[in-house]
Amino acid sequence: MEDVCKGRLQDYRYKYLEKDKKGNWSLEILLIFGLWKEMNNKLLFEGNLFLCFGQKLTKLVRWYLVKLIKKVVTTFLIMFLILPNAVVLSNDKIERGYYDYSGKKGNNDVVMSIYLNNSKVTGLYAYKGVKKYIKLEGIIKEEKIKLNELDQKGKVIGTFRGNIKTADIIEGTWSNGKDKEIFKLKLIGKNYAEYGRRFDLVGFPDEEVVKFAISVQNYLIRNNRKALAKLIAYPIDVKINGKKKTIKNEKEFVNSFDKIFNVNLKKAIIKAEPLFMFVNQYGAMLGESGYNVWFAAVEKKDKKHYLLIHTINN
Repeated sequence: MEDVCKGRLQDYRYKYLEKDKKGNWSLEILLIFGLWKEMNNKLLFEGNLFLCFGQKLTKLVRWYLVKLIKKVVTTFLIMFLILPNAVVLSNDKIERGYYDYSGKKGNNDVVMSIYLNNSKVTGLYAYKGVKKYIKLEGIIKEEKIKLNELDQKGKVIGTFRGNIKTADIIEGTWSNGKDKEIFKLKLIGKNYAEYGRRFDLVGFPDEEVVKFAISVQNYLIRNNRKALAKLIAYPIDVKINGKKKTIKNEKEFVNSFDKIFNVNLKKAIIKAEPLFMFVNQYGAMLGESGYNVWFAAVEKKDKKHYLLIHTINN
């Protein structure tokens, strides 16, 4: 019986597979329907053949379903694990949140953080290394972006016009009416916080958090140890000559300043971008892995909260 089945089924396989040469999916489907047709034609005359066809048909259907499930799962994984890195910006499906960029505007390095809310865009940008942020407002429409650069009075002083097919890259031309510059920005991070609440966990409004970080950077650039000493939550633990030491007050901090803020720590903090700071339940981190300071809202003896540095990793 087994040999008869193999011989008959092989004959029908060749018969029906020859009708289609496009690929395994269509071939196997055709074979299933071919076997079903033969079953209808020969069922009354060849009882043993029905058993052969029935067994083969069951195996083919099972095989087909397994392949279909695998294909669906693969497609799902591609959509949800790979494609999210390239957020497609159709006007009605933009993921709300902060999108952080780094790139070039003319010959200058710039950083930009924009908040996308459907087609509406707001944000800030600055020349890299210059802690002076310029406000942006604009729209996204049909994979095009327009961002107006505003001065402190809200007057338009320049405009970015470019393409944004996905959130990964924005490129185009900036102009202020007189000068034109090519710009290209690459996405370096995303944050899906609500607008104005990116640094909520720090305990202060976003604007004040960024302002505090810039103050820390400026004090380090100027080597203003006394001003920085007022931004520390005492007592605070640090490392001096590889050993842990507790700094109890401003005087001790000023005296140990150069040993606390070594070259690596200073460089990491000054180089960091306040707009892109990492935040968690402990506050905001300014710096990089291994060399950084953490700050948050700290309650003092007067029962008021102040932004203060509570951790120094040097």
